[in-house]
Amino acid sequence: MLYVNADWFTPNAADRRGLWFGQSRIARTAAIDRHVRRAATMVCGAPSLSDLDGELRQLIAACHEESWLQSSPAGEGLASITDFRVRKSIKLLSDAAGSEIALDSIAREAGLSRPQFYKLFRAQTGVTPHLYLNTLLMEKALDALVATDAPIAEIGGDLGFSALSVFTRCFAGHVGMAPTDYRRAA
Repeated sequence: MLYVNADWFTPNAADRRGLWFGQSRIARTAAIDRHVRRAATMVCGAPSLSDLDGELRQLIAACHEESWLQSSPAGEGLASITDFRVRKSIKLLSDAAGSEIALDSIAREAGLSRPQFYKLFRAQTGVTPHLYLNTLLMEKALDALVATDAPIAEIGGDLGFSALSVFTRCFAGHVGMAPTDYRRAA
């Protein structure tokens, strides 16, 4: 999984899409695989941050391009969410990320039963509501770890995690390293 913060990039004048991906899942092509291997080697070899930053930007650009190549003419990505209830639920999830959120209440506010909500959300976005919510939380965690000096336990608590161990386990599962390691590397 690759997390991308839109603030890391400025859209180029020729491409007004910026970082809007054509779909949420892409195939790991040979070109993307090369970038992944180079970035992993750089992380393990303690490279200069500018070299690693350049490689990560190339990796994300390749993923961005591939996401649009794989999109069907009808559009299967987030850009083509046609159901207003899913759009509403995404807004509710985004607004409430970090507070206690019950996906059942999001489903009700969107006017759907829980099974309908999960099925429709996944059909429209390609991911489950739970994974989408976790992605939002990890985005906030990544930003807080880099932008603040707040203790990691406080960041986890602000995001709604009951204990530091729960936050650390979730973070490591999604990002691939512990929050302390991420902060140190960032």
